Amino acid sequence: MTMKLLAEYWLVQELPAVIHLFTPQQSNPLTLKMLTHLLKPQFSAEGSNRRQREHSTYTLFIKYMREAASGRRGAVNLGTILRFATGTEEEPALGFALQPSIQFMESANFLPTANTCINKMNLSLPDESNPLPLQEELFNLFDLAFCNTFFGLE
Repeated sequence: MTMKLLAEYWLVQELPAVIHLFTPQQSNPLTLKMLTHLLKPQFSAEGSNRRQREHSTYTLFIKYMREAASGRRGAVNLGTILRFATGTEEEPALGFALQPSIQFMESANFLPTANTCINKMNLSLPDESNPLPLQEELFNLFDLAFCNTFFGLE
């Protein structure tokens, strides 16, 4: 016990910036602004047709996150969405080693998938043969994925 305290004392003396790691504190609740800042979308080139489809999908996803933030999506909240993408419901004290991101992909269905090892969420894109579902249908698919941790399955 004494060696541990001595090691902690030495660490704080040498690196005073880490003292906040040893100070108990309440975690700040995740807000919509924080989550949209954390989950960076990876858009295609400006002006491309694909970018327009990505933007329409992302706009609906932002609308969905607003509903989740206000408690209108049942068991889904912002922490659930972050956990789906990264494996954790809150941002680590020192931030993420890999920036969480949203990738857009072609898919036969609109169920989101995730790769938590690289902090990436995949959202499906519409096309001529596979248009975006109605908003409520799409939101129900998001609910299904986020509540059931539908990691990378197709």
